[in-house]
Amino acid sequence: MRVWVVTKAPVDLPDTQEFIGTFTTGAAADAAILGAGTYTIAEMETDRRYMGDLRTVRVVVKLDHRQT
Repeated sequence: MRVWVVTKAPVDLPDTQEFIGTFTTGAAADAAILGAGTYTIAEMETDRRYMGDLRTVRVVVKLDHRQT
């Protein structure tokens, strides 16, 4: 099973990570990127024992209108 885990570092809370969710498709993970912040999307594959390997990690920085 492949899953995508999304976390967010908010602009106004340094050194903080918010858990956004776990998704079964990359498209759903991409759609969860809402609002300003730095998002980390980790693609993982789990086996029957729920142990997994990290496949790829993407970091997406989304600025709000005041930061452009």
